[in-house]
Amino acid sequence: MKFITAKRSLLTFLREQYIWRSKMNKNLLKNTLLASVMAVALVGCKSDVEEGFDYGYNASKPAEFSTLKVTIVENAASETGDIVRVDLMQGATSDGEPLTAESTSAIVRSVQFDLDALAVLDPRTGTGNNSRSAFRMVGNYLYINLAMFADALQAGGSLPQHTFIIDYIIDNGAILAEGETLQTRRLELTIAGSPDPVEGVEVPSELTVAVDGELQAMASVLPAYAFNKNLIWQSSDSDIISVDPASGVLRGIKEGTVTITVTTEEGGFSDTFTANATNAPRNVALMNVYSKDGLEVTSSQNGQSNQNGQVTVPACTAIGFEAMSTPEAGKQLAGDFVYNWSTGLDSVNNINNGEMVYFSSEVTGPYVAGVSLSGTAFEADIDVMVEANLACNNSNHSIDLNFDDDGKFTRWGVQPIVEWATITHDENGLTGKALSFTRNVSDADKMLDAGQITQFGDVLGIIAFDWAKGTANGGASFFGSHFGLGTAPANPSIASVGKEIKAGIWVKLIKQDPSDTTPVVVKHHLLPWSAASVIGPNRPPKRLVSPDFTGVIPADKHDQWVYIEFVDQQHDDDDATFNSTFTIPASWGENNDGSGWINVQPEFLFEGLAEGDTILIDDYAIQHVNAN
Repeated sequence: MKFITAKRSLLTFLREQYIWRSKMNKNLLKNTLLASVMAVALVGCKSDVEEGFDYGYNASKPAEFSTLKVTIVENAASETGDIVRVDLMQGATSDGEPLTAESTSAIVRSVQFDLDALAVLDPRTGTGNNSRSAFRMVGNYLYINLAMFADALQAGGSLPQHTFIIDYIIDNGAILAEGETLQTRRLELTIAGSPDPVEGVEVPSELTVAVDGELQAMASVLPAYAFNKNLIWQSSDSDIISVDPASGVLRGIKEGTVTITVTTEEGGFSDTFTANATNAPRNVALMNVYSKDGLEVTSSQNGQSNQNGQVTVPACTAIGFEAMSTPEAGKQLAGDFVYNWSTGLDSVNNINNGEMVYFSSEVTGPYVAGVSLSGTAFEADIDVMVEANLACNNSNHSIDLNFDDDGKFTRWGVQPIVEWATITHDENGLTGKALSFTRNVSDADKMLDAGQITQFGDVLGIIAFDWAKGTANGGASFFGSHFGLGTAPANPSIASVGKEIKAGIWVKLIKQDPSDTTPVVVKHHLLPWSAASVIGPNRPPKRLVSPDFTGVIPADKHDQWVYIEFVDQQHDDDDATFNSTFTIPASWGENNDGSGWINVQPEFLFEGLAEGDTILIDDYAIQHVNAN
């Protein structure tokens, strides 16, 4: 293989003779692909086509040759470009005598370029009459303008070199037998890009690597096609983050921040970036997300989120989610676990941000709650549907069922005896303030009023004095205006009788004795005070026509917020007989003359509290299930 370097001495020739115009050259390329590749002085052996021309070529046999292979290195340092020429006769002989481009006994003709090679790199610029080619034939020489390859070929780029395939005939005038044709010679012309110099280096702005973890840092030599791409890496503190000086692999040693310096091997260009070592979670196989009731709603495995979980929540009531990670087989979780929660909606309140999170929204409709584990690819989404809650936005009513209003809080009272328990407006609610109930007596033997014990046994609770109609005394009765309308013959569309309802509330139990594992039962009644069948001062008969909404705070859920979704226990001791909803019976409307509503009082009773135990309640929800 011959190696030909560009010669600056040919510039004189270029100025005097090298004119790149397609109109001056005859197209000799296959399928007329190039309009101005080269000009060739056409001569040939005696033939009918060339009759009358005799150049004196009279070799006894056709020229002999092998494939000509030539490599040329483009000189990128040249600003004006260089011209090189290739002797297409080199290596060929005629009647045993070596041929050169200056030989007068033979000529090059019928030059053709391989189209596939041209499709990869077109050696032309411009179009039409302004088209110029990098190639030109002059006599038996092929001239190449290397300047036209400077941008396309770089030794360190995506196209470091390209080979053009050029076929042509060496005609020495030999007489051919009938049917015989001259053999085509092939030139494999490789043009290689020159090694472009390094001019700078580009580094990342900042990287983070886990303690005991590795990260491949990436930096780039500039320009991208520069030939020498070797870099030298250095850390300002290898006790925090070490770096392989040749490969740029970072390894976290301990938490902290360092400066990484990257220097080019050629030219010594350098730049820096910040690298942080964090105690990110490690050995995580699975991230699970659980809803408020402990049921798994979605998970993320190998950084891929599974199908979105789906949950529903009443408006103005918190929905709780908990994220937990599972270790890889045979390993233990390590690192700092930080879960980031978001919804992307201003209408949704993010009440906490950790393993456990609570979202609350006054706006009904769907939204997506997302969680990601910092320092990992683990992330998951939950589809949340916010349903209407009758207790939401009840500013016109006499009680506040989110327990945030200081004035309306006074309408709640202890039963049966005020001294037996203390209620306060606690600042540590789930979403704002909460009602705090603390039992002050130990058991029934210490209760003073035997009649009250007959009604309540050893159970204490709270009741709302929610009597008012119209707008008197701070607003209308919430429960009466929703559930005390009877059959409403004048306007059946607002009738209460026959409406199906369900209820729930957030509670937090704080035991005076942490070792006490007694479960606490929360009872919730709606007492229809003016119904004919239950007229009287005592509450037990009213409870019999009230929903017996019941929920249990498990022993393992003490000292944490738990959402109780009440079920109607139907006033019996059989746990198997219950309904998830309650339908308002006809008896609630027996004493309603249609002029207004009957009073419906909400009651909460707490079974299983010991002296000194406290229970917090917040974010009450009550909903129509089949509202017409």
